[in-house]
Amino acid sequence: GFHNVLVEDNVINVGGTPGPAMNVSGPEHGVYFADRDNPSSGVTFRRNIIYNTGWNGIHYNGRSTNTVISQNIFYNFSSPAISPQNGGGGMVIRDNLMFNGHSACIQAQPYSVNNPAPYNIPMIDEASMLIENNTCWTSPQDFAVGGPSMSDYEGIEWLYNGNPRSFKNTVVRNNIFYTHTRPAFQLDNDLNLQYFLFQNNVLYRIAGDTHSLQTDVLEYGETGNNNWGLPFSTAQTVYTIANLVSLNAANTGNVLADPLFTAQGLTNTYVLSPQNFNFKPTSGSPTIN
Repeated sequence: GFHNVLVEDNVINVGGTPGPAMNVSGPEHGVYFADRDNPSSGVTFRRNIIYNTGWNGIHYNGRSTNTVISQNIFYNFSSPAISPQNGGGGMVIRDNLMFNGHSACIQAQPYSVNNPAPYNIPMIDEASMLIENNTCWTSPQDFAVGGPSMSDYEGIEWLYNGNPRSFKNTVVRNNIFYTHTRPAFQLDNDLNLQYFLFQNNVLYRIAGDTHSLQTDVLEYGETGNNNWGLPFSTAQTVYTIANLVSLNAANTGNVLADPLFTAQGLTNTYVLSPQNFNFKPTSGSPTIN
């Protein structure tokens, strides 16, 4: 494992585009940490700029404690900017800017089955994660050539992927999520949703509806049962702000409102020239105070 590691003040341009993102031969992650045999502790990623990644900006695969991902800037990414996989319990994701990507901003995903030999890594919960003070701007556009991409994306996705594991004690607070046709949050199974805490987030879905969180037990359009005998379904449960409060009375302070950024948009002026984005809130923004 890794212990007391600091990855700080780097500029990482991987040279990837949305095209190669679907191919193993394309440019991959900006930073990839993997804990195969022994868990890690005290790893910090701070003040890095990571862009043009074929896959994730930072991918952390395995068991870890006291991991902090803070004050980083991610743009032009083709898989989630921050991706804790099969671990990350107690991880802190704080003060990051993620925008103009071809994917969700954050994705948490335990393994669906035990990792095969030679590693034989067990499935690890992704509980007690703190996600706070981040700004996420998702895009349905292609950052390489402009125009529509293959899909639109949510702000954070928690992938269920099998055994009824938990994301218990996950805290999401004081963030800004600006999405287009997708919800701010998606959880692939709502078994543990009552253990989440959502507080003081500004959520803006430009499509105009009031869906702040969506849970979905449909995975990749499959039918029948997954490898744990749990049924897939096309049914979705849609949660509004009021529904979140009904789940947990402590889910307070969340608002659906335009954060009123200084400069952002879906035209090529922004998508192909990310330096033109300005996420400073203007007068009247609900993010102020």
